[in-house]
Amino acid sequence: MQELNLAPAVVFPIKDYPYEVTSDFITLKRTLKVKELEDTLRKYGGGKGFAIKVNNGTIAPREFQRPESWKNKHRKQFFISLLLDRVEGTLVLVDVETALRKILKTFPNDRAVHLFQSLLEAGYKWIIMDGNNRLKFLLSLINNEYKIPVGTYKYIVEGSETSVCKHTVRHGKQTFKDLPEKLQEAILTRSISSSEYYQVDWVNLKVIFQNCNAGCPPNHQELRNSEKGPWPEYVRQISDGVFDMLQFLFADPLSRLCGDDWIVDCLDFAIQAVQQIEVENEDGEVSIETKFSGVAQGTKDKLYNDGTTFLDYESQKFYLEKFDQLQQNFEEIRSNAKEYGFSDKMMKRRSTWQNLFWMMCHGILTYEQSVEALKLHEEAYKNKDRFKDPEGGDHDDLTFKNSCEGSRAINIEFRYEILNEIINKVQETHPDIPSLNGAFNLV
Repeated sequence: MQELNLAPAVVFPIKDYPYEVTSDFITLKRTLKVKELEDTLRKYGGGKGFAIKVNNGTIAPREFQRPESWKNKHRKQFFISLLLDRVEGTLVLVDVETALRKILKTFPNDRAVHLFQSLLEAGYKWIIMDGNNRLKFLLSLINNEYKIPVGTYKYIVEGSETSVCKHTVRHGKQTFKDLPEKLQEAILTRSISSSEYYQVDWVNLKVIFQNCNAGCPPNHQELRNSEKGPWPEYVRQISDGVFDMLQFLFADPLSRLCGDDWIVDCLDFAIQAVQQIEVENEDGEVSIETKFSGVAQGTKDKLYNDGTTFLDYESQKFYLEKFDQLQQNFEEIRSNAKEYGFSDKMMKRRSTWQNLFWMMCHGILTYEQSVEALKLHEEAYKNKDRFKDPEGGDHDDLTFKNSCEGSRAINIEFRYEILNEIINKVQETHPDIPSLNGAFNLV
């Protein structure tokens, strides 16, 4: 099979978002099916990752699915449930070929057409909307990829004189092929239910995902990722551009979409957390005041705003360029960290890079300025003698380090104060003049 590249159909910045965020298209699905596990895997079974498949390929596109999120403890718990015949839940899938044929008749310009065609060309026949972790685990188990933890397990054998049996998994004998034939047969004959959609458009693919997870909700970023409108795609495009940096900052930036969530933290901090507002006094005089808001899941949800509003073209371009510059600066700074006196702990501190992103949006323009800003930032971060308020004040114990560890309005206010001081100092000592290498693209 060819490797599938699910690149976003929309490449930002854009002037007008070209897709609907509501739909009147009727979604249809087939009657619920119950099959033995072996038959289910033969029909939907895939293999490793997103691009390598056996027979009928199944994929969970990132636009409306969560990346695989199970840890070892979850896999063991599911394995035990499988042995005891306690697996519940329905696999929810989309029949890509039929769905494409249906939507081409009614809405040939719907965005799902592009997706379905790309999937079919790459050999995928099914989109998995719910049950991705379960399906991947079962495939890894049957394909002898899952290493069963050592221990003694009970399992149910239907119709056996002794319905509850035991088997001890020992070191070196920890794959499916090492299990007794009776246990293998018990697993392969477990019943699995599946629900197949055969008529659906782009908007309702996202609705199905959210409905499937209503009882066991995804986290905030996973829900934001499945929203309609341009924001989810905009953030995914940024995430792809800074993925090397995210891999350094996070053990797994795709796990629960924590890397994307950090990007939204950066955007929310830059866009809404600090606002300059006009205030009119009793005499009718107007002055400018700075209003501070926290960065929280609620404010990030509001930023997405259900897809009804979005950044204008210049703002999209501005933040894309800043993230691109942040990635470039990060890579060069990382390679010269010892020379600059930056510790590994400092390099992995996410709040530092979030603060640098904010400063790059407010006056730090060159690589040289970024390095100097980080040096001053580290001095402020380690300063234990400066507090938000003087002694006796409400926040006389809040240091800059403390403010970087939280995102309440008061934390944002103190960060704003320190970061602006850093920007002013950097601009005094390092004017906005790029290096010769940078100016002539020699690096």
